[in-house]
Amino acid sequence: MGVSASFWILPSQRYLLQKLKTCRYNVSNPFGTNEMRQKMEYEHDAPDPIEEYFLPREKVSFISVEGYQQVKLFRSVKDKGKPWVLFLHGLTFYTDICAAFLNKLSRKHNVLSFDWPGVGGTDPSRNDVYTPQELLSFAEKVIEAAEPGLPGRGLSIVGHSMGGLMSLILATHYLKQGFDIKNVIMLAPAGVKVHKWMTHRLLTTPIIGPILNFIFKRFPDTTAKRIVYETRYNFHYMPRHMEEALWEPFKKSMLRDTRVTAARTLAFAQFPWENHQELFVELDRSKVNAIVVLAGRDVTIDTPATEHFLRTKCSSISIQMYPDYTHDLVACNADVIAEYISAVLP
Repeated sequence: MGVSASFWILPSQRYLLQKLKTCRYNVSNPFGTNEMRQKMEYEHDAPDPIEEYFLPREKVSFISVEGYQQVKLFRSVKDKGKPWVLFLHGLTFYTDICAAFLNKLSRKHNVLSFDWPGVGGTDPSRNDVYTPQELLSFAEKVIEAAEPGLPGRGLSIVGHSMGGLMSLILATHYLKQGFDIKNVIMLAPAGVKVHKWMTHRLLTTPIIGPILNFIFKRFPDTTAKRIVYETRYNFHYMPRHMEEALWEPFKKSMLRDTRVTAARTLAFAQFPWENHQELFVELDRSKVNAIVVLAGRDVTIDTPATEHFLRTKCSSISIQMYPDYTHDLVACNADVIAEYISAVLP
């Protein structure tokens, strides 16, 4: 017996998704308009060469760490004598989707990045455990295996969305150990308040949640397709040529092992996305150069709530606002964000 994806879609959400299918870029507020799309594309001086949207093969490798037989790694060395930049991607936009950003950043900096467990080219977590503690442990092992002693060599940490929250967690963890962390740049980070995806909200709703949990486990193929469909609108904000290059590889990657995608979705529905204010305050008191970059049209992170908290409680953390940008600015506005970060870092 099959289960239709429409079973999970509320009328309002079905209308939005139908708009996305029939009218690709003219979607209703707050997701943007044709004018915003054109404005964002105008900010690119010229279309990037197609190779800019893919990671160079010579900079990609696969390593093994405890608990993970395969971890996909991006490692680019510009100058061995200079500090490194560690980039942590978000929930689903793994390193391949952030290739334009990583390529631009690595023109001026030594850059290290990797795929989180269960997405891109990295094995899933054993027993489908995806908690901040598991991700922190994973990151520590990968960093040490890829570049031994890196946290003690003037490391700068950059993270987007979930990776922004993990940048905060990793940085404060390293600082407690006395490591030399120079900069922490969080791009549209989770941690204060978020707008959960419809699927995540339903999975944590009494009565409905347990039913959906059963369906997700019982019908992983349908579940994975639903998640990919829900992610589709994120690609509409990319420059058109970038979207065309990345959408199909992303879809194939997410549907390669539907059981993993479904299990990962269930786990991250329970992830503590909010209420990490104490860690922001802790980072603020450390006097490390910390910056939070926010997007004015973000429908994932609650930008007003995050900005208000930081301005009232974390006076040492700088805020950079891009009013017209959406949540996935690291991919959709790779050139602007990479240039901004390069100007901030030594």
